[in-house]
Amino acid sequence: MLGVADAHARMRQYGQAMEVLYGIQEVSPEWLPQQRYAQDIAVRVIRKRRTLTLDMRHLADAICVPL
Repeated sequence: MLGVADAHARMRQYGQAMEVLYGIQEVSPEWLPQQRYAQDIAVRVIRKRRTLTLDMRHLADAICVPL
């Protein structure tokens, strides 16, 4: 699923990329923070967004991505 999130991010479908990451976090909250690939995707999306939603901030905190 990280590959799917990455594909969405590369196609500039940032909302969909974050939805996939939210889904992964919901199913596997202990696994996701240990995945550098997830952090890279989140950083790429966050850099492209003007404003961050509360969900984005929570995900960033959960996977240790600095804002």
